[in-house]
Amino acid sequence: MKRKRDNCAVLRVVVGSYNHVLHGFDILDGTLKQSFLVEAHTAAVKSLAIRGRYLASGGADEVIRLYDLKRKRDLGSLLQHDGGVTALAFTENATHLLSADDANKLVMWRAGDWTAQVRVTTRHGRCNGLAIHETGKVAITVGDDKQVRLWNLVTGKKAAAHAFNDGEPLACRWLDVERYVVISSTTLKIFLAGKVVHSASYDRSSRLHCIEVSKDAVLLGREDGQLERIDATTMTGSIIGSHASRIKSLATVGHYLVSGSSDGVLKLWHTDDWRELASAELLVRITCLAAGQVEMDRQTERRPPAESSDFAGFDD
Repeated sequence: MKRKRDNCAVLRVVVGSYNHVLHGFDILDGTLKQSFLVEAHTAAVKSLAIRGRYLASGGADEVIRLYDLKRKRDLGSLLQHDGGVTALAFTENATHLLSADDANKLVMWRAGDWTAQVRVTTRHGRCNGLAIHETGKVAITVGDDKQVRLWNLVTGKKAAAHAFNDGEPLACRWLDVERYVVISSTTLKIFLAGKVVHSASYDRSSRLHCIEVSKDAVLLGREDGQLERIDATTMTGSIIGSHASRIKSLATVGHYLVSGSSDGVLKLWHTDDWRELASAELLVRITCLAAGQVEMDRQTERRPPAESSDFAGFDD
């Protein structure tokens, strides 16, 4: 009889930096344990995405690097972009990867054989952010043309577009199945069917850099190092934590929020009460981060680094 494989779930955080390196951490009992360190690009890491077993990283070198986190394998590179890869996102079931760059290109890749199934011109110039709806059929992109565009991923065509009139939009997220959030450095807006339903403004000293969503709330990383939570219904805000310098990126996984600041500090927070649980000093300039739950088999977890020759950066 075939023996059943013993699986375990690992909450993994990956951090990108200006020095081309990916730093991997596992969340273990409220702590951050470094799990791998690998030089992925020949220029700064611009974007990251994790879903299921896959990790994708996009660089200023115009390359997407792919890794299988379950088998601890380097899957190679994707080479369709003519500019720095500024945004990445997987569909909910990890069947497809969407990538965008700073040269007007949006590509949808099929996971597994990594075929480029859709290539479209965004007209953004530089795409600053993208988010895929939970159905995997619609995506939002925002760019330096101050436009928000919605894409039909089934047909590979633009579905709608509208202006963002309060600065250059920097990031976007789906808040739920109908509403989405877009930020510029000084404005947060919540949209429903392309119409603004809520907005908030910020001055230059507290300008916004990054966004995440959690439990009907919007989480903001600010220039002054403050981590702010905005209730998406009442639009009331509260400071839930801080860094010593500007917060560059945020990601949620399980009951945790991970934040990274420009001085190279990574912090872990519990989303129930916003306690700071752990921190790590990376001694690099953080550019982006991503987090996800990875199903590992215990045999892979026990494998020594020498057997993971495809990705020698992994370290158990």
